[in-house]
Amino acid sequence: MIKLIASLTLLIFSINCHIGLPSEAKLTKKFLENKADFYGLATMLNEDDNIVRLSDDYVFYTGPDERTISEERVGEYRQILHKLGIENGIHRDNPRSVRLIASSQGIPIATYSKSYLYSTENPESLVESIDKFVSHRKQSPVYKKLEDNWYLEYESW
Repeated sequence: MIKLIASLTLLIFSINCHIGLPSEAKLTKKFLENKADFYGLATMLNEDDNIVRLSDDYVFYTGPDERTISEERVGEYRQILHKLGIENGIHRDNPRSVRLIASSQGIPIATYSKSYLYSTENPESLVESIDKFVSHRKQSPVYKKLEDNWYLEYESW
């Protein structure tokens, strides 16, 4: 009986997580309506290439001895992220790509996220729609091209 209750709880939790993620159409619309801000953010991130992670709460750099950006600049990033509805900040996966995490739901062992990806390299796993991959199981990242170096990303782990 306990296994059944735990399984049902996990299923309901998973369904709620997926419902909470914005649709591909909503993310695409936000991108198209705010292109200048997205491209401006990409320019800023290219200038501040030592940022690994930036959110409302913290900024991580590539190393402890790396130069930090000013509080004013951090505030500028956060203002743009809020305007664009980027809930979970910025994560630089490597020197050629940066994720703007639009939404993330779940717990550490079961998390689902949708992001904007700016990458100077074409990612693998290009698909026609990231919404087709939303499921209740682990999903390696899949990407839909928006334009130029911009993509939408979905992944779960």
